[in-house]
Amino acid sequence: YPEFDTQGMIGEQIAQAALTMPGDALDLLITLLEPENLTSHDTLLLRIQALAPVIAAALDTGDQGLMKTATDFMNEMGARGEIDLDRRVAALRGGIED
Repeated sequence: YPEFDTQGMIGEQIAQAALTMPGDALDLLITLLEPENLTSHDTLLLRIQALAPVIAAALDTGDQGLMKTATDFMNEMGARGEIDLDRRVAALRGGIED
């Protein structure tokens, strides 16, 4: 929905949801941050507030499929300019690196 404007308020809720529903939160974030959606959404606050916490929560599940999806997404976002994302995720996970 290109007319949907989060006004920077959805990132915190997605990050919070990742604590109990990491797979759903990751799927939602991947959808919202698809390259074709970036022109219709201001995603700065979403990336700041939700990106690292959602990926960290997914990596902490121990679910191999979810962990792979999260790692792939983290790498994709790194290639798209989130150059410190791996450090932000590691900091949230207590310095744990996979």
